[in-house]
Order: sequence, then C-alpha cells, then structure tokens
Amino acid sequence: MEKALNRMLGTLTADAGVAKRDGLLALLLLALYSVFLCVAPAFVPRGGMYVYKQMGLQSVWIFMVLLITKRRGQSLQSVGLRIQGAPFVLLGCIICVSVVYAAVHADISYVTGWAFYLVAVSGLEELLFRGYAYPRIYKLTGSHTYTLLLLGAVFGALHGVAPVIWDGAPLYSVLNHIGGGILINLLFALVYAQTGSLWNAIILHAALDYTAVPWVSALAAGCVVILLFAKYMRCKNAADMTHVVKNERRKPIMTFWDACSPVYDYAQKRNTNYDKWNACVAENVAANSAVLELAGGTGEISIRVSHKAREVVCTDLSANMLKRAMKKARSIHNISFEIANIYDLHYSDASFDVVIASQVLHLLDNPQKAADEIKRVARERIILPVCLVKNVKGFARFQIGLWKMFGFKPKHDFDKESYISFLEGCGFTIEEAVVIEGSMPMIVVVCNNH
Repeated sequence: MEKALNRMLGTLTADAGVAKRDGLLALLLLALYSVFLCVAPAFVPRGGMYVYKQMGLQSVWIFMVLLITKRRGQSLQSVGLRIQGAPFVLLGCIICVSVVYAAVHADISYVTGWAFYLVAVSGLEELLFRGYAYPRIYKLTGSHTYTLLLLGAVFGALHGVAPVIWDGAPLYSVLNHIGGGILINLLFALVYAQTGSLWNAIILHAALDYTAVPWVSALAAGCVVILLFAKYMRCKNAADMTHVVKNERRKPIMTFWDACSPVYDYAQKRNTNYDKWNACVAENVAANSAVLELAGGTGEISIRVSHKAREVVCTDLSANMLKRAMKKARSIHNISFEIANIYDLHYSDASFDVVIASQVLHLLDNPQKAADEIKRVARERIILPVCLVKNVKGFARFQIGLWKMFGFKPKHDFDKESYISFLEGCGFTIEEAVVIEGSMPMIVVVCNNH
C-alpha cells in the first residue's frame, strides 16, 4: 500500500526545503483553522454580505499561509503554486462562462458563486491541506498512508463539526464527513501530484462544490477509481524507456503509451502541421534507403517513408502502438515491426542508411546513451523531429497539460535554440533544421553521420 502511494504521490514530498519543524507548524495551523471554522458562524452569519465577508476572512488565511511559507525561506512552488498554462486557460474559460451567464440572466451570483468557491472554499482548503500541510506533515510521519488518513480525517471533521454545533445536525454525521474527507483528500492529492500543479486541484474542488455539493463523495470515489486505474495501466514513469520486453514470451509491460494508443493518432492529427511535418521527414529520406524508426508509435512516419525506402523497420516500446501500426501497414510489404530498447539496440553497426528518432530524446533519463546507440547503427543520416512546446500558449498549452495529467512527463521542453543546443551536446552533427509552424510548432533536425 505504502509503496503504491509513494509511486503516485511521491512528487508531493520531493521538496528538500521542508523540515520536520515545518510539520509541527502545519499541525498548529490546522488546529487554529479548526477553531476558526467552528467559531466563524458566530461572527459571519449567513445572509446579506456573507459571501464577501467569508471571502475576506479566507483571504487572510491564504495570505498567512503564503507569508509563513516565504518566511521559512521556501518558494511558492513548495506549496504547488506553479505557473502552468493549462489550468489558467481552464480558469479563464470558467470566468468567461460565468460572466456570460450573469449577463444573460442579470444575476451576479453566477460570478460571485464561482469566486466564493475558488477563493473561500477550494483556494484556501487546497493551499492549506494539500499544498502546505501534506508535504510538511509527511516529514513528521514518514508515511503517505498516515498523512492521508490524518489530513483526510481533519478535513472531513471540519466539514462535519460546524453543522453539528450551529445547525443541529446529528453527531454521527461527523463520521460520514470523516470518511468522505479521507476519500476527497486522496482525490485532490492525486490530482495535484499527477499534474504537478495545485491549481488543477483548486479548480476541480471548486467545480465539484459549486455544481454538485451533495454528490461530492460519490464523484470523488469515481474519480479516485479512474485515477488509480489509469495509474496502474501505465509504467511508474511515462517517460521511462528502460522497461523493455527482452524476452518476447513475456507479457509486455503496460505503459502510458499503451494506454493512450487508441487516441494517439487522433491527438496527433489535431495539430494543423502534422502532415507537413511527416512530409518533411520523408523528403529527407533518400530513395532505396534502409530505414530504422525508433519510438515509431502507430507507424505514421514509417508508412510515409516506406513508399520510397528499400526497407523500413519500425520499432517502439509499446506493443499496443505497434499493433495499430501493423494494422495500418497491412498492405505494405517492405516494412516490419519490432519492440526495441533505444538504450540497447540489437542491430549491428552502421546497419541502416537512415535512423529516425521522432519525439523521444526529450523523454529519456539518459539521452546521451540513446544518442550513442542511434549514431552507432546509422550509416549516413539521422532525423530527429520534435514538438517545440516551450513557449506555446492557448489551447496547445492546455492540450499539453491534459497529456501531462494522464502521465506524459517529458524531461525537457524545447524551443528551436534549446533543442539544437541539446542535440549538439549529445554529439550530433547538424546538417539542417526546419521549423514547421502551426498550432503546435515542430522542428525536423537532419544530422550527418558520415
């Protein structure tokens, strides 16, 4: 159990600037916040300016947490407040829709409602419980299990005790809230850990509370099941290319790429420059060449170059990707498919005229080792295409955020200059670099391997 939680939530506790003393401080803050929630209804009764007063009080708490974080010499990233495009695009859409609804219905509550849940509810609770308290209390307990149970129980109890005190709710309802709190704590911790940004948990939390408060526990349960299933349907690290089936009789390991293979082609073709990119790669393959493609995915590039090459060997780590590639290439007789390890290729030296390694080097823990293997098996030319995602904005950034949420974890994000510098650092001799503009800019780098 603990090992599985560490795999899923380990990124939440990776900040070296957090000490055990911070864990004690987190417990003190939670205790003070608990007292505040229990007595706040006496000072801020419902009705009138309740929403605005509550947002003001909760904003003071947010400021306090951020101030303590900075005073302890820790960055805002240590509480999950990273600048990422996708959640801000989503947040902007929510705000725009709320404003439109408010204008159409002449009711400002559509805007104030979202503001209330984003600031006074989800903003503070996610910052305090998941962003601030989770990694710090983990330093005290040394266990994700105990940390989840403790924070979940406190989170649930806080939502159950106040109704008992002020609304006359039955005492046993606190137990229901504690159970739901543990489940919800796991859900939002998973969202934060898997996306790398607390903003995603804040937005999801606000959406669940604002749209279906009575069904939060049921929705949380479903989301947790989905996230757990998605996590176990792929490798520990989506970019880990070392899990390779060396013995074909063994069952292939399920990876992120296996899981996303059904939608991979659709996602790629959403890029307006995808066909131009493939055509550019094919143009740089000489007629009658022997071609090896590494990380070939569903075989789109291999199929494109097979019409002019003598033979094409399309390889990938993912068995599911290659199955789809084989179906698409049924009528092509000069192409074959193999599972291969980019770190340890079983081909002899200089055995291919052209080697294509598309969208792969930026995923690897050890790109230099892969580069050495690529150069070893290539006789004349190496083609290294990649998407330039470093400075993309708008929907493209949102799309990347979604992929990352479900396990796509590149080691590098490039623009043209940084990618060329990266390849030169790996020892490639660059002959030509062509940038193809579009919704997701791409670059095709051609290297001379004579």
